[in-house]
Amino acid sequence: MASSRAFISKWSIAPLKHNCVLDDGTTAYHTRWPFEPTKYFARQLASTLVGMAFVLAFSPSWAQAAGEQTAIVVEATADAAAALAARRVSSSDTASLLDGVDAAQAGGVSSLPMIHGLGDDRILTRVNGVPIAAACPMHMNPPLSYIDPANTSRIEVLPGVTPVSLGGDSIGGTILVESAPPKFAATNGAVERDGSVSSFYRSNSAAIGGAAAASMATSNFSFAYEGSGVRAQDYRDGAGEKINASRFETSNQQITAAYRSGQHLYEVQAALQYMPHEGIPNSDMDLTENVGAFINARYRGGFDWVR
Repeated sequence: MASSRAFISKWSIAPLKHNCVLDDGTTAYHTRWPFEPTKYFARQLASTLVGMAFVLAFSPSWAQAAGEQTAIVVEATADAAAALAARRVSSSDTASLLDGVDAAQAGGVSSLPMIHGLGDDRILTRVNGVPIAAACPMHMNPPLSYIDPANTSRIEVLPGVTPVSLGGDSIGGTILVESAPPKFAATNGAVERDGSVSSFYRSNSAAIGGAAAASMATSNFSFAYEGSGVRAQDYRDGAGEKINASRFETSNQQITAAYRSGQHLYEVQAALQYMPHEGIPNSDMDLTENVGAFINARYRGGFDWVR
């Protein structure tokens, strides 16, 4: 009989800074620390105790298993790689990669996904295993804005109530986004190197961007870098009219270090996002000098027992 256990945690070492420019030209400064250890662990402990009490008090058949839901998966497999690559360059918004999901358009990289008419905080979004909530007034920094389409390898959408195994506290649905997993050499003693460079240009809004990735790995260690950036001017609608305050610029950098021993995988990621400007046409404010940084440490292990 085989069983697996996974532990996922996150430590943020820098605050998220949001400068919102109002219509009258004034700037509202807002700094939010994305992680408060005391409150975080207190909430996690309380939710765990309540969940255990509920499971013990009621029949297990009451709980909804993830397998009971129909998952919508977008993955960079061999068969779907070409289609996913084309969708990556057609939009700089990661929400555009979602299948079976509507989106409330905001800025160039800040659409809010909608599942069965429910969105925002009613949808749980995990990026590389970490639950992320929207930030800034009017939630102009949704969770998917923190990962670039070029860095997205797999997306899974679970419509309906979030399964207990994933938190069970969102009624709209669950969105799971993963970047490319670590690569390791196939044989001992070998060193594998890999790299890629891509770029694109979109005539509407004169958007130009690119991405670069490089990795080096042995059979046990892996180190990878992924970076991307895009800049766009105000776009024009179907009638050729310019949509003011729709221009944006953003860049993302991420490094990943991983160690593998048998069925055990230890992974550390660090990333930095810088968004000098993002216009929000349907709001009374824009984003300026937006900075986000995070460190994410994960462990995944498989354990086998022989009866």
